[in-house]
Amino acid sequence: MRRLLIIALLIVIAVKAGGPGLLAAGEATKPRLVVVIINHVSWEDLYHARAPHLQWMIKEGAVGLLNVKNSQGYLASSSFLTMAMSSRTRLDETAGLAYNAQEMVPGLNIRGGELFAQLTGEKPVRTGIVVPQRAKIRKFVAAVDAQAQPGALGQLLVDHGLQVAVFGNADLAQEQHREAALLVMDRSGRIARGSVGREFIFADPKSPLGLRTNYEVLKQRVAASSAQLIVVETGDSSRLEYSSAMFEPAALRAWRRWAVEQADAFCGWVLQEVKPDYLLVFGANANSEMIAAGNFGLTPILLYGKGAGLLSSDSTRRPGFVTNLDMYSTIAGLLGIQPKHPGKGFPMTVQPSPLGVEYLIGQVNYYQNLRNVRYAITDGLVLLYIIWLLLGLIGVWQGFSPKLTRYYLQGVYALILMPLGLIVGAAWGYQPVWPALLTAVGFSVAVGWLLSRFLPVARVMATAAWLVTGLLLADVFTGAHWMLRSAMGSDVIAAGRFYGMGNDLMGVTLGWLLTGAGLWFQEAPALRRTVRYWLPALIVLAAVGVGFPQFGANVGGLITAFMAVGAVVFVLFRIKVSLRRVLGFFCTVIGTVVFIATLDALFNPQPTHAGRAIMTLVGHGQAGFFHIVRVKLGILFSTIKNSAWTWLFLVELVGFGTVKRFRPGFMARLGQTCPAWLEMGWPIAVSALFALAVNDTGIIAAALVLVVYCLAALALFLQGVAVTEGQPVAADGEPGNAVQT
Repeated sequence: MRRLLIIALLIVIAVKAGGPGLLAAGEATKPRLVVVIINHVSWEDLYHARAPHLQWMIKEGAVGLLNVKNSQGYLASSSFLTMAMSSRTRLDETAGLAYNAQEMVPGLNIRGGELFAQLTGEKPVRTGIVVPQRAKIRKFVAAVDAQAQPGALGQLLVDHGLQVAVFGNADLAQEQHREAALLVMDRSGRIARGSVGREFIFADPKSPLGLRTNYEVLKQRVAASSAQLIVVETGDSSRLEYSSAMFEPAALRAWRRWAVEQADAFCGWVLQEVKPDYLLVFGANANSEMIAAGNFGLTPILLYGKGAGLLSSDSTRRPGFVTNLDMYSTIAGLLGIQPKHPGKGFPMTVQPSPLGVEYLIGQVNYYQNLRNVRYAITDGLVLLYIIWLLLGLIGVWQGFSPKLTRYYLQGVYALILMPLGLIVGAAWGYQPVWPALLTAVGFSVAVGWLLSRFLPVARVMATAAWLVTGLLLADVFTGAHWMLRSAMGSDVIAAGRFYGMGNDLMGVTLGWLLTGAGLWFQEAPALRRTVRYWLPALIVLAAVGVGFPQFGANVGGLITAFMAVGAVVFVLFRIKVSLRRVLGFFCTVIGTVVFIATLDALFNPQPTHAGRAIMTLVGHGQAGFFHIVRVKLGILFSTIKNSAWTWLFLVELVGFGTVKRFRPGFMARLGQTCPAWLEMGWPIAVSALFALAVNDTGIIAAALVLVVYCLAALALFLQGVAVTEGQPVAADGEPGNAVQT
């Protein structure tokens, strides 16, 4: 026993003598991350400033564009809270105010810790940083996503025993801006270490508006901290943005680069003195100049210590692009933590690449120019579709001369090819926009005219439709590098979709495929004999490209495509339609989609949108399900209300109803000459219905599914006109209903 006591005493003495060193060695095994926030700047600001340390980190580190889309608005509070939860949200300007526990709250004779206690009902806090308006934050968050948890990142770090500290602020003389604290506060609204007080700013008449960040104090506080995660708000660039309306643009840009240069010196000090394992530099918000140029969502991000190249993630699958939703998993991963519930984002990875900041600046310019003209292009396309449909309806009612009919048919061919033409034209970029438009129109007209030299009308339209569909699927199977550059692609700045096929081109794929098939096998006996086998297989292939996780992960598009398969099978195999069979097939489709998404969630290390939806349902039950439904319906109704595609959809429905009611000879004639093509009307209708019902921007997809079928119907009807000395007369004697003679 005595020997054991002597051994224990020696161990205690050894630990006491060498304890600090041993503890330091233990701490050193944990990765250390310093986050430096230079908010409201662009890559041009960082790249063109005299910032040697940032330039070194750019060369030796990984760079990217961070999409900072929030639920609404551009407030820094919303941006930082979105990152912390990995779920888009919104706040107001005051909910995110943070204070030191012992700091006097402006306008109130009370300290921050005491205010926190009053608003939360907890004991007064005497140390660290507090965000008192916890209840208000939760109300804002619950209104957007009832399942999101404010303070998720900070709580995760605390639960794993990591120390977190925040230093600095972006305060103005009469305003407080401490939103960076929202990034790492825990669920109680606290940060155990750091300071966001006024000691980090001082008056300087040579600085913009006489106020600047006190980097000497920042260095002292950071150097004294032993936290594994240190977040630093540099402040100067944000103060400029909050006062930007007072500056001339050129002066504002010059001061912004001055702010970057001040932050650069601090980053150099961090690398030399603190020597963290990783240094992460980013901005959480665009500035007013970026927003005015059309870029409200892509800000710079730089990660040093993980290797050189471009940042990417499974959220984007695009080198150089990541999202604010990825910040939660990325910070956790850098600190050696694997979250049980990773949120809606994915860890950022470094992809070796010779491309750098010049490439990222070029991408920003490309997509902000695209965004500035996107709606003008798509609204113009909608207008062309409406005009051509109305002209065709006039032809059905009044008749066309052969010359006008030839021109009309050439227009139909060009409009069928236009989705492909817009992708071809995108190679020119959008500044100016005219080369892209002229190329798109010229390509579509030229290919349509060339096809019409060798093929009859039906096969021209079928070939054009299948050419569009085939190349779209080829693109999506090889990474969707081209379709996202089109005006009909998804909006990268608005974070609509970073990879795969969006709802616009999903509607093109299904509508063009079904219409082209109906037109082609009508005139091809060999295909007609086997159509019941190859057409469903083609649509299944399209469904894979549209919705399978490794390609597009468009869940609504996958359901729509599978329902199109079912409708085609019912038609081609002459299956009698009954409510029981329809409901059975619909349940089978939903079960198949859920099965695919479940496999994605279970076996994919980084599940896609489909897998994450299943994880949400499992984790949150009915509440999670109804939240997804509510969000999707909100987007759908907003799109129906505000989109030009709604007008095209209405013209299609009204035009079809009018012709069916008042010109029965139209459908009868097509039924006689093109019965197989006419049968495709049922799968087309089913596709349009489910495109509208199960996709958040389904009105666009539904309008596109119908438009090519309507144009083809009018073209088939008007392809031949019998001209008499008077008005064009149809072969059946009904004025205006011209048919081929």
